[in-house]
Amino acid sequence: MLRQTWRRRIRRWRAGLALLLAGMICLAASFIFQDSPWYSSALTEVGATFLLFAPLLMLQRRIEKRFHLVETGQQAIEDRQNRTINEIAALSEEVAQNKDDIQRTLDQLSEAVFERLQTARTKDKERFAAVSANPTFESLGDALQRARELGLISDQGCRVPLRETPLFVRFHANMPHDVQLTLEDMAGNAIHTAYWAHDNSAEAVLVDIIEKVQLIGQYPGDVAFYPTHIFVDLRNLLDLAHRHSTGESRMRNPLGPLIQFCDPQWVITETKVMAIDEGYTIEAHRLNEMDWYDHVRPKGWADPTSLFDALESARALYRNGRLAVYPPDPPF
Repeated sequence: MLRQTWRRRIRRWRAGLALLLAGMICLAASFIFQDSPWYSSALTEVGATFLLFAPLLMLQRRIEKRFHLVETGQQAIEDRQNRTINEIAALSEEVAQNKDDIQRTLDQLSEAVFERLQTARTKDKERFAAVSANPTFESLGDALQRARELGLISDQGCRVPLRETPLFVRFHANMPHDVQLTLEDMAGNAIHTAYWAHDNSAEAVLVDIIEKVQLIGQYPGDVAFYPTHIFVDLRNLLDLAHRHSTGESRMRNPLGPLIQFCDPQWVITETKVMAIDEGYTIEAHRLNEMDWYDHVRPKGWADPTSLFDALESARALYRNGRLAVYPPDPPF
């Protein structure tokens, strides 16, 4: 290795060294030919020229070497920069491809999730539709159980008005044992409970309820009474709560666990009275603060009949402690 280094240096400086050697020879020869002034003078000038030119030549070679090293270094830097640029471009393309792959995977996952949700929602709609289309122990129990799982109805159950009477029927699933249909007054006081077991028919349960209504003197007569409407009203309540919880009605507007739907506009939840489309809310603890009917009725969007029914029922339930919010103890 050392020998090769010296060989390279000798090849690099050989022209300059040759000139130095030639200059020294010429100067030495000039001393030899001192007896001949012309030859001595000529040899002295040539030797001096060689000695002066040799360092310049060596300096030139040195500078050229430096330039060569700089150019080589610059070229190496440029090559490295080009490689780096190419690597960065390739890496950027790979990152972009990975982003596309990740986004595509996320999109596919989102599609799969929404497809699964849509399938479940379709089943829920069919489940709720069966309440009125085919009222059985299984269909009601399944629908009420699912509604509670989704937070659509209160854990105490939900109720519908028994039309042409001042009474209500509250539905509560106690699966897998029975479905309870409780006849109650406006304040939620239970009058009679019909237990719909697996071996009971819809006719038997309705007859049980109707006979109790007759017994307490609230039966409106065969012409005015249509008993199966309670299943239609229950389905409407479940459909309404489901649509608002899933955003099917163009925007998600959960109503909360429902207790009663006062068709067509107002609902009673565990904590409030609410206009379903307007979002107008009256908290249960404020029901006795003012005459809400006179306050809300003049608004152009308010349905007065539905508003009146909702306020009357909500006040009665609130005073009787049948909501999740309780009235203060006297004398407050």
